[in-house]
Amino acid sequence: MAEVLDSRIETEEQLVQYIVAENPALRQLIKKRDVIGMALVLREWVSGLINLCSEDFVFYSEDILSAFNTLREKKKGVWCGGAAEFFTRILRLMGIRATTYIYVFRYGCPDAFGHATTLFCNAFEEGLPVYLVDAYLNCHYADSDSGDILSFDRLLKLISEKNYNKIRLVESPVRRSYLLPNEISFEDEGIRAEYYPDVKEIPEPIRRGDIWEHPSTRAIDYNLVVKGLRDRIDLYRGDRTVDEFMLDIMLYKSRINSILMEEVDERLEQLFESVRP
Repeated sequence: MAEVLDSRIETEEQLVQYIVAENPALRQLIKKRDVIGMALVLREWVSGLINLCSEDFVFYSEDILSAFNTLREKKKGVWCGGAAEFFTRILRLMGIRATTYIYVFRYGCPDAFGHATTLFCNAFEEGLPVYLVDAYLNCHYADSDSGDILSFDRLLKLISEKNYNKIRLVESPVRRSYLLPNEISFEDEGIRAEYYPDVKEIPEPIRRGDIWEHPSTRAIDYNLVVKGLRDRIDLYRGDRTVDEFMLDIMLYKSRINSILMEEVDERLEQLFESVRP
């Protein structure tokens, strides 16, 4: 890993140079026009950069430089929406067409729940396929037989056809810093158990003004997300398994911005119309 810079990144060119220095494998992937490889490397890097946080320190910024410096300096954190949008902007910065994809089950209801993630297009591949990659959970969906990443079209069609056994979640949970207000005592056993359930020697928290940074806390993974939503999942899943239901909610109410390619935007809109329950 490249040495962390003391000064703030001031230009997009500096940020690109910093990202490539942090991820040497990108140089060869860029030369080979391996867009999928680039996206997976960048997802891993973004997943390790972002901070988790209490509601007090959640932030959202459309300015990629401001977002990067804020996250790197441990001043704020993100939830899934902020992670998805930041990753989308990093992909665009690196020349990859991408957009943020939000899907919600029971939109507008008090017990609604959903997720935000990122889609990108491989402009060098025939048919301009789109893929889903998630920086918050550091995961993607693969073909259960070949292990290859599934195109987004294929993923949604498999879900709509209930061919769940053809889909495999590939995740690599990352430990991150968790930011809490300094008035919340980390000695509280509930906090300790929640953030470090499997660690014998807990890292010392770092005081940053009005923030306590708790480094290397529990990784957020699919099972942890499901655990937090289990009551609502069980209320609506019917005879579907939890995993089947969690895939199915991708087919419900969704919001997607332009991927900056009209042909691809139109195809995605048609795809959603064809699979939506």
